[in-house]
Amino acid sequence: MSGLGAGSVYALTYSLQRFELQIPRGMRIHISVLVGLILLVIAVGTYLSAFDLATSRLGIVTGATFTDINARLPARYAMVALGAFAGLATIANALLSGSWRIPAFTIGLWVVAGIVGGFIYPSFVQSFQVDPNELEKEELYIDRNIDMTRLAWGLSEIEVTTFPAEAAVTEEEITANEGTLSNIRLLDARPTRDTFVQIQSIRPLYTFEDVDVDRYVIDGVPRQVMLSPRELDLRRASQTAGSGWTQERLQFTHGFGAVVAPVNEITPEGLPVLLTRDIPPVGDVVPITTDGGRIYFGELTDHYIIVKTKENEFDYPDGETTVETTYQPDRGIQLSNLLRRFALAWQLGDRNLLISGRITGESTLLMHRSLADRITKVAPFLRLDSDPYIVIRDGGIVWIQDAYTVSGDFPYSQHLGTVNYIRNSVKVMVDAETGDMTFYLMDPDDPVATTWAKIFPDLFTDRDDMPADLQAHLRYPEDMFQLQAQQYLRYHITDPRVFFLGEDLWNIPTEKFRQQEQPLEPYYVIMKLPGEDTEEFSLIMPFTPRNKQNTIA
Repeated sequence: MSGLGAGSVYALTYSLQRFELQIPRGMRIHISVLVGLILLVIAVGTYLSAFDLATSRLGIVTGATFTDINARLPARYAMVALGAFAGLATIANALLSGSWRIPAFTIGLWVVAGIVGGFIYPSFVQSFQVDPNELEKEELYIDRNIDMTRLAWGLSEIEVTTFPAEAAVTEEEITANEGTLSNIRLLDARPTRDTFVQIQSIRPLYTFEDVDVDRYVIDGVPRQVMLSPRELDLRRASQTAGSGWTQERLQFTHGFGAVVAPVNEITPEGLPVLLTRDIPPVGDVVPITTDGGRIYFGELTDHYIIVKTKENEFDYPDGETTVETTYQPDRGIQLSNLLRRFALAWQLGDRNLLISGRITGESTLLMHRSLADRITKVAPFLRLDSDPYIVIRDGGIVWIQDAYTVSGDFPYSQHLGTVNYIRNSVKVMVDAETGDMTFYLMDPDDPVATTWAKIFPDLFTDRDDMPADLQAHLRYPEDMFQLQAQQYLRYHITDPRVFFLGEDLWNIPTEKFRQQEQPLEPYYVIMKLPGEDTEEFSLIMPFTPRNKQNTIA
């Protein structure tokens, strides 16, 4: 901008000097120095851009391939040298000569070299050296891509074991795998959600956003269950009980309780067997207390509320009447003075915060109540899993949110979208009533997460400090599993020649759901893997060969 401005001023000045043949020396020096410095900056940028070839997508795979290494990289180094020479020559021209020939020649040579080295020469190498002998030329770079992709996506940690299929199952094998067989799923989470909405919404105020799968120890035995929190649906509540600022901000403030059902039991009518149900919560197996079951922070709580007002909160229905409550935890922003109320009213665009007579000096504003919004406000550098789930502990509800560190700049790693590196390095615990968050650092070997931990040393808690009852409910996150599965369709191959020929590609099988065919989703099971002594809570996904429907892995 400085160069353009100075050039414009000098051009105008020069024109006003009646087209004198000689440019004033001061003007020449200033222009030459500016142009020279610009060329030097461009040369530095060209040098740094050479490192981008490690994540280039121009070749057969992500990373620097044969043409990048043997054509584009030398061309960029030549551009760096010519750019630096042109910059220095232009600056020297300001002091040593009144002629523009030398800088004009060097700049012209630099431009021509950029066209030849940036486009013509790489195209020539690709067309006449690589394309006729692609496997021979690219094998080394494909091998690098395989190794780095498997490392970046966590595929290098997969242990491959062969289990030969047997025609018959013996009685001894059935007895040895009783824990697996007793947890075979009869319920599917998708239609089960619809059932929960029909039989356990209680009132149209509530809904079940999602059904999650977890395990709880019941009668001393791990049992797989489906569970879903009963959240307040403000849209449905407004349609049923009427909409208005008082209802939306002061009265309808929270959901209540959850539904828990074993995956392998149904009633004679075909309904799930409910271990935990109703409002107030009923159930001794996975108990939720009346005091601990309120959900002020969750997946659907995307609006701010004011608690501790003159208006009691709607708690839950009791026959033809309702039970009311007042928020007890000491959380939120206290609306203790007029200035604070004015600032929040301005920020939120809600004048009622300023003029409502139902708000007192003890009233408290709760905002950023949805899990995604709340966590992102604190740690915007984390990528969140799309499926947070609840844990019932000590009669209350805690959310577990898996969070990822990601990058798109891991050398030689194949991209999915803009990402080519991922780690499930953080698990966030959010109390459903208070909104308190704890960020547990789960992978101390992840350089991205550990760097953020050094920047924000008070944000993260060591994984060893996580309570044991929460550790018992950790699980492998679905989003990361699906991304890894997508990459594994091709990157289970470690031989670069087989990889190039595409001889052993896999597919994710399909299923029919509601009369529509769709990719099979991974699913959680309790099972004893061959060679193991105990059952594990596992996330599994079958694979099929490309264009075939028989299981291969």
